[in-house]
Amino acid sequence: MLKQKIKILITCAGGILVRSLVQNLQRSTFFDYEIYGADTSKNILHPKRIFKKKFTVPNGNSANYVKKIIQIARKENIQVIWPGSDSEVFAISKNINKFKKYDIKIPISPKKTIQNLMDKEKVYKILKKKHIRVPDYKICNNQDDVLNNLRFYGYPKKTVIIKPTQSRGGRDLIVAAGRGEKSRWLGRGKRETLVQNEKKLHSILKNRFHSKVMIMPKLSLPAYDVDILSHAGNAITIITRKRINPNGIPFEGNKIIKNPRIESYCKKISKALNLNSLHDIDLMSHKNEEVLLEVNPRPSGSLAAALEAGFPIFDATIAKIFSRKIPVPKINKNISVSLKKNYLLKIDR
Repeated sequence: MLKQKIKILITCAGGILVRSLVQNLQRSTFFDYEIYGADTSKNILHPKRIFKKKFTVPNGNSANYVKKIIQIARKENIQVIWPGSDSEVFAISKNINKFKKYDIKIPISPKKTIQNLMDKEKVYKILKKKHIRVPDYKICNNQDDVLNNLRFYGYPKKTVIIKPTQSRGGRDLIVAAGRGEKSRWLGRGKRETLVQNEKKLHSILKNRFHSKVMIMPKLSLPAYDVDILSHAGNAITIITRKRINPNGIPFEGNKIIKNPRIESYCKKISKALNLNSLHDIDLMSHKNEEVLLEVNPRPSGSLAAALEAGFPIFDATIAKIFSRKIPVPKINKNISVSLKKNYLLKIDR
């Protein structure tokens, strides 16, 4: 059967796992991808030859982003854009009709859903209203609120997490370490700040935060990424990936597992939030149950691990926007995926 040709533009082309992603797309048995890359940096980790062409674009927050990305798409006759950052998804969702005008397809959820996902407080409120489990948390509007709720959760004896309600992927997250905190992984993420001194914490809070923040107790391991493809809130495919590095960044590998309890939990989340594309759900654990950290408005870069393991969820997402269906196999055994020195993934036998 002749494969459908797809001219696709992948943004954030300098991401660590993009080379592995592209390699897997080139092996697709469903589509013949002609792959273009875009990034905010002229210099990327990977050989430029992996792309048909590579473009430099503004940040998704830039007023010129949408205009530039449409110019590229029209010039190269791009059929699909695969946005790789939250800011790009947000900008595109607000201007989706401009892309539809030129029949440029983008696998993202509706604008209202994206707006909700950009606000952790709003997401947790929606889920709580539907009686779906979320972590215990407090919202703080000023520094006094923060200090009061730190004490409420037992700081400085116990470890407490502080993060902006509208920051993504662990950015600006503070780990206020309690006395005797022994978890080596905690606060070691690339985007996190570990604070082990109460006086230093007060100084950081005074200087860094000028907006609403969320405070919650420390959660436990294991940590998971869940790739979930949905249509009108109904989950079509779910791939659960247990993180080797609990912080996620830097990526150190995944173990793909079958876990019906996680799948059931994520199906409820998808329905409540009306997910309508491929998303990454971040989970941790509390009292032997999985709890939601956040639902990202886009797939994770580590999605490449699922593709490497033989689950064509990228193809299934592309098929969906062309009103086609591609089956993704069920997980029937654990599969470990690790990162090699050349930024390609491998299956650990």
